[in-house]
Amino acid sequence: MILQKMKCHKWKGQVKKGTVIVVPIGSTEQHGPHLPIDTNIAIPYYLAVETSRRAHAVVASPANYGYNEKELDFPATVSVKSDTFVKYLFHICDSLCRTGF
Repeated sequence: MILQKMKCHKWKGQVKKGTVIVVPIGSTEQHGPHLPIDTNIAIPYYLAVETSRRAHAVVASPANYGYNEKELDFPATVSVKSDTFVKYLFHICDSLCRTGF
């Protein structure tokens, strides 16, 4: 089940059942001429969706940006500082917990 496609009553139903929620984490970065910029987002999101189907979990929207200072010399790489990234993920998970998951 995809979180951003759910309506509020479905959310509440999943919370009541104790359903697990998965937060895919990826990054936006270059991969040379052979792969798209969203490769590191697409793969974890795909795996989360396929796993959720088998495990009856909910998949949250992916965190699309990550820490990648080493690739900043290449076009299309977006990086956030490591402490910001950790806080960002904490706040996502904290808000999901506070709303029931």
